[in-house]
Amino acid sequence: MARGRSLGHAPALDGIRGIAILLVFTAHTLIPASGRFDGGTLGVDLFFVLSGFLITTLLIDEWDNGGISFSRFYSRRARRLLPALIFLLGFYGLIKLLAQPDRWAHTLLEFVARLSYLANVIVAVGHQNDLLGFNFGHLWSLAQEEQFYLLWPPLLLLALRKGARPLTVLWLTGAVVVAINIDRVITLHTNPGRVWVSPDTHGDPILFGCAAAVIRSRLNLRLPPWAGPAAAVLLAGTLAFYDRSTSSVAYPITVPLFALASAVLILGVIEHPHALLARSVSISPLRFAGAISYAWYLWNSVTIGYYGPAIGAPVSVAAAALSYRFVETPFRRRRRPSKSSDAPAVPVIPQPASAA
Repeated sequence: MARGRSLGHAPALDGIRGIAILLVFTAHTLIPASGRFDGGTLGVDLFFVLSGFLITTLLIDEWDNGGISFSRFYSRRARRLLPALIFLLGFYGLIKLLAQPDRWAHTLLEFVARLSYLANVIVAVGHQNDLLGFNFGHLWSLAQEEQFYLLWPPLLLLALRKGARPLTVLWLTGAVVVAINIDRVITLHTNPGRVWVSPDTHGDPILFGCAAAVIRSRLNLRLPPWAGPAAAVLLAGTLAFYDRSTSSVAYPITVPLFALASAVLILGVIEHPHALLARSVSISPLRFAGAISYAWYLWNSVTIGYYGPAIGAPVSVAAAALSYRFVETPFRRRRRPSKSSDAPAVPVIPQPASAA
């Protein structure tokens, strides 16, 4: 695949991440209280699309600048994800140990299960309550992303090394998306309980983000100015009509439609950073929400589950801000020495000269 454009820092993407966590926060707050606004749960899919886009863009940029180092990639992912998660699990694990010291073995089992990045499988097979605990089911999305991190980078590297055409990559990605949607419709009638959490029935949002990154980085297609606003309108429409019930006719339609609109929105704000839409999603409150979004997502479901929306919602914001400042930021700012004595365990896989 030919060399493309580097992304750099895009403030609008921080704002989109903020919109995603606000959707999730609103859903977690309102659904337990009144059953309203099911569409807020699609905020998770917006996270998925953005993750697929950013990870794919990062890997392609690394390839264009000399090669992909899996050790650096997974080290960055670990520093980004593990500290906040271990902080949350350790906090609630300690509380349970103090309250029920005789159940230390089960507390340890819960800690391992929550940290295993297999929560999506655990929820899908119906063992959430005994292995994860009722308030930790939201960890399924972290497992979904981690499994993506393990599968997609090697596949993308293979495509880059083989010099695969961008359109070939897009066709193959599209075929997988179609297969997932077919599987989703079938599973709705056979085992609807696992549709939302299983990779084979809910892996397409991440792939929409991957495809958007390939389109931008390799095809160099520029969207017209109206594409971003049109995608925003479509997003609003799918949020309004989305029905969380897996028996709904709208469900298998709105999920891929929302992911597609999210991908177009991301491309739109990047291609037109000075347009009204990009400036609107780049405002400071949204960017701040985006900055603490990971920790906020971790704490929000748990605190609301334990204490209810009235207490849990503000506590989750405070816990997320503290986690971002004192747990996440110190680890993210750490840099590995570049000395030869600290050579990566997995060497950089260089780009062949003919692939540039």
